[in-house]
Amino acid sequence: MDEDSGKVTLGERALAFLRGSDLRRWANLRERGRRDFVVRRGVLGLGCLMYITMSAWQICWHPGRMVGILLAGVPLWLGAGALWGILTWWAMERACRRRDLNQQ
Repeated sequence: MDEDSGKVTLGERALAFLRGSDLRRWANLRERGRRDFVVRRGVLGLGCLMYITMSAWQICWHPGRMVGILLAGVPLWLGAGALWGILTWWAMERACRRRDLNQQ
């Protein structure tokens, strides 16, 4: 909880939602590092999934624009995946640090 405003942060909500096995899995992800998390989970996981899904959906509606859709989608969706990975890492790390401080 943020002492200044009394609000629960996003990372704290995420930690409260996670079970013990999920926290152990997060600890394993932390060991691999931020770059690995952002690339694997963000860019390759979410970014590629969104690129394939959204490109296929848009090509169905606008088949004549296929090349433009495919080219525009690469930086858009892979960038969005990277941003998601960075923000998720940041929120979870912040929540873990606060949790560790509260347990001491």
